[in-house]
Amino acid sequence: MGTREGPFFAKYVRVLREGIAAHLRLPHRFVCLSDIAVPCEHLPLHWLWPGAWAKLELFRHGLFDGPVLYLDLDTVVLGELDELARVALDGEFTAGTHRSGGLDAAVMAWRVDCSFLYRRYAWMPEYWNHRHREAGHRGYIETGLRRAGIGWRAFEETLPGSLLDYADLGAGATVPSSARLCVFHGRPRPHELEVEQFAHWDRGRAN
Repeated sequence: MGTREGPFFAKYVRVLREGIAAHLRLPHRFVCLSDIAVPCEHLPLHWLWPGAWAKLELFRHGLFDGPVLYLDLDTVVLGELDELARVALDGEFTAGTHRSGGLDAAVMAWRVDCSFLYRRYAWMPEYWNHRHREAGHRGYIETGLRRAGIGWRAFEETLPGSLLDYADLGAGATVPSSARLCVFHGRPRPHELEVEQFAHWDRGRAN
């Protein structure tokens, strides 16, 4: 999902869509939540919530009619996703673990109704922005799940090595063969990389 965030936005949508199509054989529907036109099926955002807080629109009641596997647009697909999707959606809510601890909302999967997360935030967004000013939207999601009695599982526990944070690679490191997805937080972005394992990200093609 995303809003108007620079000249690479449309390319990120296309590259992620193609990566999913190539590596997820399970029947699925690729949808982007966006306030601008994108090269795929998309659903409009209803609010102009700041930054990553816009992710809470993912939980609008009735938005999707089945289990959801969510990926940030700058997530790089590195390998086959069928096993990861099956394992993730076997639980109520699965997410990555942030490098500072707690839930990381860059990759999430759920099969239960989490619309309470959307409703509560829409009622008073400024309050929740202030209350979770340290961990932001990911802290809000984790706290909300706990209050609702929904225990989230970590990808790292259900399928070790499947989810990689680029920041953990370090200089000169290689991508482990177990990695299926790589997430990014800030710079560099995938299109800025010279790492061999990310060459397929398609930096050279036009939007």
